[in-house]
Amino acid sequence: MELDLRQILHTIWRRKWVLLITLVIAISFAAYYSYQVLVPEYQASTKIFVNKTRVVEGETNITLNDLNTNIQLIQTYKELIRSEWITKDIMSKYPQFQLTSDQLLNQIQVSSINQTQVMVITAQDSSYQRAAELANAVTNVFITKVPNLIQMENVTVLSYADPTLSKSPIKPVPEINIIIASVLAFMIGLGIIFLMEYFDESIKTEEELEQLLGLTTIAVVHRVKRKDYKVSKNKLSNSSNSAPIGGNAHVQTSQQ
Repeated sequence: MELDLRQILHTIWRRKWVLLITLVIAISFAAYYSYQVLVPEYQASTKIFVNKTRVVEGETNITLNDLNTNIQLIQTYKELIRSEWITKDIMSKYPQFQLTSDQLLNQIQVSSINQTQVMVITAQDSSYQRAAELANAVTNVFITKVPNLIQMENVTVLSYADPTLSKSPIKPVPEINIIIASVLAFMIGLGIIFLMEYFDESIKTEEELEQLLGLTTIAVVHRVKRKDYKVSKNKLSNSSNSAPIGGNAHVQTSQQ
């Protein structure tokens, strides 16, 4: 039997308790997992400017070839920062981080901003102060070692990360986790409802009964709740008790 929209909504409403239970469980789990289990992660970054790669006396303009060379050089710098050539010096000069080479590489990222000459060194850690100090350490080691390798000083630090700032964690985001959990729980709840409806063979409407028996419904006996039965019984009992009193009064009136 095909269900129309009204029947679908009626089915969902009749078993709305399934949706409520799944939503409560999912939201509670997502909130607990986000606030109590997941460790907040902070992010700090520094910016480096890769300027003109060649200096000619009396030349003040930067050509398009200079810009293209700088942008291509950034790709080389990005690989250098993530090489052991840099990480070993970071671990030796900054032992307070207590990181291995692999752990250090997992916590730092190097990117360029939209094909510009600006390069960003980003560090992530469970503490914002530690993330900022790590980003600054990578930057300092890089700008110190690069001139010795490339034989040119064309790197300028635009900004360092400030460890004294108070930043919000980049993840987790409990609100997003709760929203995702709610949507998934709602879909799962609907699936459970329709699965229960599929296996439920009881007759619920007059139309189902008429289609099953091929007969016309003459009368319907509605479900009587226990409290309604008690109220009706009390009314009937009160009516029975008041009848003899009325009868005696009638007899006395007749005798007069």
